[in-house]
Amino acid sequence: MNNANFPTRPEGFDYDAALAEIQENIRRKAKVQKLITYFKEEESRLSYAVEDRKKDYDTEQEDVENLQSATLTLLFYTLLGVKEEKLGKEEAEALAAKAAYETAVGELEHVHSRLSELRAELRSLGNCERYYEEMLAEKKAHLLKTSAEVNAKVAALEEEKAAIIRDSKELKEAMESGQYALQVATSIMDTLKRANYLSTMDTHASNSSRHGALVYAARDNEIDYEKHNTLVRLDNSIQTLDKYLRDFAAELDDVSAVPMEHVPTTRFEGGLLFIDRWVDDLISEIVVDVKLHSIEKQMKPLLEKLTPLVEGLQAEYAAREAACAEIDKKIRALVLEK
Repeated sequence: MNNANFPTRPEGFDYDAALAEIQENIRRKAKVQKLITYFKEEESRLSYAVEDRKKDYDTEQEDVENLQSATLTLLFYTLLGVKEEKLGKEEAEALAAKAAYETAVGELEHVHSRLSELRAELRSLGNCERYYEEMLAEKKAHLLKTSAEVNAKVAALEEEKAAIIRDSKELKEAMESGQYALQVATSIMDTLKRANYLSTMDTHASNSSRHGALVYAARDNEIDYEKHNTLVRLDNSIQTLDKYLRDFAAELDDVSAVPMEHVPTTRFEGGLLFIDRWVDDLISEIVVDVKLHSIEKQMKPLLEKLTPLVEGLQAEYAAREAACAEIDKKIRALVLEK
């Protein structure tokens, strides 16, 4: 909210009193929200209770009506001479069930009434949190115009924050670039495990098929197909990783002048040493295994170098986010105490 949008206040307007009143509304709103949650749970519980009590009452009332009508049950109790006693007992149970049902209905109606009242109060409180921030911003603008001391302190803090934000933006770009590369590198390691497993299975199936086992020959074809797809995925991932690593190296160079505590170095050689396309149908199994071994041999130290760099950038970015939040707190405290 800029100054042009602030409402006109009378001379000597008490911003602190206004903020205190809004703060009280915020506290009340939090309490009302908790009460609404509680009464909604009660509403659910009592709704089930009303249904259960209604069933109990209907059952007891049916027993009374059976005794009052001309039935074999009535004849049986009449012959035993206990008709009145039995009827009195059933009527008492029916009355008790009715009372329990009506009590549950009354409690549910009370809960509905309280929920209605609380929801109306919640609506009346509105977005008091936003109103508090607007009032605080209004007080800040007022102090910047009327207090040279506050103006100077706030300006210094905001200049400090602006410098942090500039570094933070560069760090975020480098961090995200490294995260992309790390994600692809981790995926490549998983694909390598699958490719090595398939190579082992392929060798086993090939040896078995030489002995005339048709089932192994069919299995050999399945493995060849899956292995081909796995190598294609691996190839594509390597090309993607090569691009991401080059991008990451460029982003690290951009943040080389930024003071950092958690990043061991900003020097990173982009690209990979093993970038050559697979010639799927023209290379032997031995060549494939050699290439897989070469990739794995390079990926492990790459991950060992890439992981701490990305983690360090994450820590640097988080530290600057925390520093900005701390500056906001200082400005807030400065405005509130004046």
